[in-house]
Amino acid sequence: MNACDDLRVLVIEVSFPDEMERLASESGHYCPRTLTRDLKRLRHNPEIWLTGMKPGEEAEILRQVTEAAPDRNIQMLSRGKVLTV
Repeated sequence: MNACDDLRVLVIEVSFPDEMERLASESGHYCPRTLTRDLKRLRHNPEIWLTGMKPGEEAEILRQVTEAAPDRNIQMLSRGKVLTV
């Protein structure tokens, strides 16, 4: 993604909270810890929209991601939200 000079929006799944990191890893998904580890390598500062969260864990996942990456513009994608890119 660093090769994309005009990266403005990133929609990415983060399926499980940090407490389920092992399950996330075994099933090929992100948790907040692994997502923010990868975001540290990103040289751009796009809007980041989270999706694919385990039902009932959305608020906790969003909290964990925003606490781990306070310098990023992170929001939760929800039904009816329209992104213009």
